[in-house]
Amino acid sequence: MRAGELIDDRFALEAQVGAGGMGTVWRALDRATGEAVALKFLRDPVGGNAARFAQEARILAAIEHRHVVRYVGHGLAPTREPYLAMEWLEGEDLAARLSRGGLTLEDGLNLVQRAAFALGAAHARGIVHRDVKPSNLFLVDGDVTRVKLLDFGIARQPGALATLTQTGAILGTPGYLAPEQAQGEREVGPQADVFALGAVLFECVTGRAAFRGTRVMALLAKLLLDEPPRLIEIRADVPRELSELCHRMLAKDPGARPAHGAAVAEALARIPRGAALRAAPRHDAARSPIGTTERRLVSILAIAPPQDEPAGVTAPSQRWSSSRTRS
Repeated sequence: MRAGELIDDRFALEAQVGAGGMGTVWRALDRATGEAVALKFLRDPVGGNAARFAQEARILAAIEHRHVVRYVGHGLAPTREPYLAMEWLEGEDLAARLSRGGLTLEDGLNLVQRAAFALGAAHARGIVHRDVKPSNLFLVDGDVTRVKLLDFGIARQPGALATLTQTGAILGTPGYLAPEQAQGEREVGPQADVFALGAVLFECVTGRAAFRGTRVMALLAKLLLDEPPRLIEIRADVPRELSELCHRMLAKDPGARPAHGAAVAEALARIPRGAALRAAPRHDAARSPIGTTERRLVSILAIAPPQDEPAGVTAPSQRWSSSRTRS
C-alpha cells in the first residue's frame, strides 16, 4: 500500500504509523466526513486471526459511547487484507501519563468513573474487554475527562467464537489480570474488567502498581495469593469509601466485586469530594508491575509501532486510536 491510495472509494491513505508481523496501521482521510481516521490492516487473514479481527469490528460497531474509541467502518482492501477504521485520536495514553507520576485524587476519580461508564456500556451488551490497563485508556488531548477505552482485540461476547479461546490459555496483561484470568478460565465475566479497573484506580491514586514482581510467574502468584494494601494505608488523605471500593474491586472472589462497570461508576459517584482530592501522590519510579518492560502473556496479534518510537506511541503528541490492538 502507498500514501494516496484509496480504500473502498472512501479512505485516502496518508501515512503508515505502525507496522508489525501481522499487520500495519495507517492514518487516513475519511472522504465521507473529512475527518482523520486510523486504519488497521490484517496482513495474513487466515484461521483464528481473521475471525478475531472480524469479531473486534463487530464489537466496536455494537458499542456507541463517548468514552469508547469510535468505530468508523471495516471491509477488505484491494490487497484482500481486512481493515478496521476507527476515529483518530491525539493525546497520550494513561500509561504515559502515569510514567510522570500519579494523578490527583480528583483526576483519578474522574478518569476511572468515565472508564467505568465505558465498560458498563460494553457489559450491558454482554461484552467483556479482558485487557483493561493504563495503555488501553487514552487521554484525548491529555484530558482525563475525555478518556477513551481502546483495544477490544481480545474482548469476548458470550457464546461467540468460543473455539478461539482454549481453556487454560491466559489472555491479558500481567499486573491487571483478574485471578480467574490468571488461572486460564475460559468464561470470565464483567467482574474481570472490574478487577483490572481496580488495579488502574490503585495506580492512579498511589502512583504505584497494585501488584509488582520482577518475574511474570512471581507476579501471577501475587495476583492469586496476596492482598494489595488498602489505599488508605498508602495515602492517609484517601476517603475511606474510596479505599473500601478499590479493595472490593480487587477481591480475589469475582462475586465479592461490584457486578459490572456501571456499578463501579455509581459507587464512585457517591465518594465524597473535597479540597483534599486535588493532592497528587508522590511519584514512584518503579510503578511498572514487572520492571520497565510490560510483558504480555499472550498476544493474539501484535501490531507494533515503529522501531524508533516508544511502544504504543507514534509521535510525541499523537497516536492512532488503538495502535497496540490485537485481533
